[in-house]
Amino acid sequence: MNSKRSQFITGYPAVRPKVLLCGLLMMGMLSGCTIGPKVYQSSFDDYNDAIRKTSDGQMLTNLVRMRYLESPVFLQVASLNTSFSVGANAGVTGTNVSGGPDSVGASVGGTYSENPTITFSLPESKEYYGRLMAPLSANQITMLVEAGFDSETVMRTSLRRINRLQNLTVDLTNKTPPPPSYDDFNETFRLLKKLNVEGLVEFGPGLGTSGWSAPVSVGSGSLSAVALLATEVLFQKTAGGELIKNGEGEYQLHTFTRRLSIRFAPAAANSADAQRLRELLDLDPTRNSFAMLEMELANIEKGRAYRGATPAALDPEAVWTEVGLLGRSMMEIMQLASTTVQVPAKDLEAGIVFAAPPVSEPGAAGLDIKSSADEPSNATLRVKYRGQWFYIEDNDLQSREAFALLNALFAVTGGTVPGANPILTLPVN
Repeated sequence: MNSKRSQFITGYPAVRPKVLLCGLLMMGMLSGCTIGPKVYQSSFDDYNDAIRKTSDGQMLTNLVRMRYLESPVFLQVASLNTSFSVGANAGVTGTNVSGGPDSVGASVGGTYSENPTITFSLPESKEYYGRLMAPLSANQITMLVEAGFDSETVMRTSLRRINRLQNLTVDLTNKTPPPPSYDDFNETFRLLKKLNVEGLVEFGPGLGTSGWSAPVSVGSGSLSAVALLATEVLFQKTAGGELIKNGEGEYQLHTFTRRLSIRFAPAAANSADAQRLRELLDLDPTRNSFAMLEMELANIEKGRAYRGATPAALDPEAVWTEVGLLGRSMMEIMQLASTTVQVPAKDLEAGIVFAAPPVSEPGAAGLDIKSSADEPSNATLRVKYRGQWFYIEDNDLQSREAFALLNALFAVTGGTVPGANPILTLPVN
């Protein structure tokens, strides 16, 4: 008994090193079964691209809906969570045959899985739609210009009025004629861009001033008004307020802020184009720097509102010391963009959609949304609606640029509304 056991023990070590080596190799292989940086990067890129395409598709679908006089609907990606898991198994076998060769066998297996969960929110909130229907502010327009979008296109797309010059009013029924000042409105931005390139006019962020208090005439004999103004000056002194006498002999408390501005170079005094730009905007000839701000915040409008006078935007004799902007709402801009959707002839003949009104603005005319009964093969973006494909051609760079501006405008106005309801959560297999 003892001798047999001795033979068994002494015979086994011949196999053990090989088995041990295979076991160590299996352990090394299993320890390497982890999620590396390349897997994370690949998944991140895939989800990022999928969200971009989904967001672009939603915008295009809403433009088509509005072309058909239907309501747009907006979904948000509230959250995206994904988990990775790795499973592995390994086995090692070994035999020792007396007088024969040893044999070693090994097996290895593994599994990999990814489990994403996407949560969508439907922001049917007063706050969200309030943002989309509110006029764009001067700061929002400034952000887009600073981001590198063409200043002329941004201004002509996002503005309803600049000083007394009125832009087109969006009308899907094609019944509203252009305003009398529309040609002057277009000329203003052509000149602004030309003079900016020539270095005669600087157009961009600069220091601007805004009236904080109502204008008060010291010589009016209104002691209460003077006392009120003095109180405001003392109260706002630490906030950088400054008392300034305006061109109408009234005193007003001003604050200085960073604003989009138009600034004339000294050489602009010899430029006929620069003088024409001043005439179009009714600018004060004694000034060379004009802050661009919301129409209702312009000092000339505040002063007239205080006195109950005619608004400067309706007075061709008004002299502006600032440039007043009245922005379009995001919904109005989307309506404008929807006019570029080419609908099928059968829908026009059936009377379910109006003929597109003529649009000559670069921000809208630069967008060309085509339609086809067959799925297009050359489309950078396409959606199917009412049994028809609507798309933007991949080589239509002008339309792609205009669509990017539209998305940027939507981002700075709509944003994300936290806690929007209802919530839809989808596990993705």
